[in-house]
Amino acid sequence: MKALCVIMLAAVFSCSVFAGDAPRMKDGKLTIEAESGKANEKMKIVKDEIASGGGAIVSAKGGVVVYEFMVDEAGEYVIWGKVLGPDGNKDSFFVIINGEEQIIWDMGCKSYTWKAIKGRKNKDIKHKLKKGKNRITLKCREPEARIDQIHITKPGNKPPAK
Repeated sequence: MKALCVIMLAAVFSCSVFAGDAPRMKDGKLTIEAESGKANEKMKIVKDEIASGGGAIVSAKGGVVVYEFMVDEAGEYVIWGKVLGPDGNKDSFFVIINGEEQIIWDMGCKSYTWKAIKGRKNKDIKHKLKKGKNRITLKCREPEARIDQIHITKPGNKPPAK
């Protein structure tokens, strides 16, 4: 019984720590700096004077970065990335949202540009998010693709100008 109580307290404590640390949506929108995600040792976090927070994520073979965030209302959202793909061989990520099917996100831009996350087969840019904790996982598909920020908002709204 004592061990069960310790496990239950640990679970409650870890949930409250997560809730306090995860970025929270406000007024139906949320912007996350890419370099604030949890990256494995193969995904590169680099200084970048052009990027909004002075840094960006650069994909590398075997690289993975995870973003956890809190949503205040379940529903459909558009997830944007402020991205840069130096050329046609360095402009895509694999994306997994809340453990769903992995999609290929082609970016196709030679300077930092807001691009909605969508797959090749499914051209719909809307993604179902649940109330509470959500997760976006980016995996390297093509080395040297860059991401500066992620912006999540209700359909019809645009990402920030800068």
